[in-house]
Amino acid sequence: MPGAVHHTSGGSGWVWRLRDPSGGALAVSARAYERHSTCQAAYDRFRALLAGHGSGGPIVWGESE
Repeated sequence: MPGAVHHTSGGSGWVWRLRDPSGGALAVSARAYERHSTCQAAYDRFRALLAGHGSGGPIVWGESE
């Protein structure tokens, strides 16, 4: 899944987004970050979480497997 760190719509912070092949947002950061480096680190951690999940299917938060 492609994704990246971007300025917020107001330009006063940073958010990350994962996109589907058509460009639609699949996941977005829950909040804006003041620093690009902090946002990038959060994005990298989220990507690692997805890779660790490994199924490629939807993740239903709050339910045990």
